[in-house]
Order: sequence, then C-alpha cells, then structure tokens
Amino acid sequence: MKNTLLLIFAFLLSEFSNVAVSQDFAFCNINNLSGISMREVTAVVRDDDGFVWAASRTGVLRVATDDYQLYSLPFTTTDVMQIKMACRGGLLVVATQNGQIFRYNRVLNKFDLWFTFSSLLGNEDWVTNLLEPV
Repeated sequence: MKNTLLLIFAFLLSEFSNVAVSQDFAFCNINNLSGISMREVTAVVRDDDGFVWAASRTGVLRVATDDYQLYSLPFTTTDVMQIKMACRGGLLVVATQNGQIFRYNRVLNKFDLWFTFSSLLGNEDWVTNLLEPV
C-alpha cells in the first residue's frame, strides 16, 4: 500500500511539474521602451485599475501596457533621498523620508502635497528619517 501511494504521488508530481514550466516570459526595460531615464526606483505598486507605478527621486512613473506618464512631485524641500508608495482602495500615497506625504488626485491627474509631518509637529528640522530601508 505504501509503495502504491508513493507511485501515485510521483506520477502526480511529474504531471503538474510539466504544466507549471510551460509559460515563457519576456522582460523589457521601460527606459529603453519609452526613452526616459528613471534611475534608482525605490518603490513599485499596482493599483486597482491595473496601472503599475514606480517611484524614484526624479518622480513617479505610471505604466500601462502601451502607454506611460511621468509625474513630478511638488516637493517642499529638496533633501529627498528615498521615496515609498502605498496603494489601497483607490488611494495612492507617496511618502518621502523627510516627512512629505503626497496623494494622487485622479480628477486632476497629478500628485498633490497632502501634508508634511514636520509642519504638523511644528518643527521643520525634526523629521529626518521617516522611512526605514527594508
């Protein structure tokens, strides 16, 4: 009985392994396809509409199957070293390590400064490292 179960398990494993490896994937460089130069991407998210968003210090890139758009962020200070993003329920948020928080405005198709932690705390020099590297 034990040998029969092992034989059935080995047969099923070999059948399912052939199915799982049958797809081909192609990787493309978005910089080469679109002619833009986006370096040091620090965050990538996918929203509910299927867009892929990539963030770097130069801005946020929205990528669709055959289209892209590069958004600049309205920084209040230029000492931005790292950017992170989060997307949930139609809300796309971008955060910098120095406490600037932006949200994507779907109606105006741009990023707006939502708030800064340093202005909420009343001390412009207090927030220096909001984001921890993973």
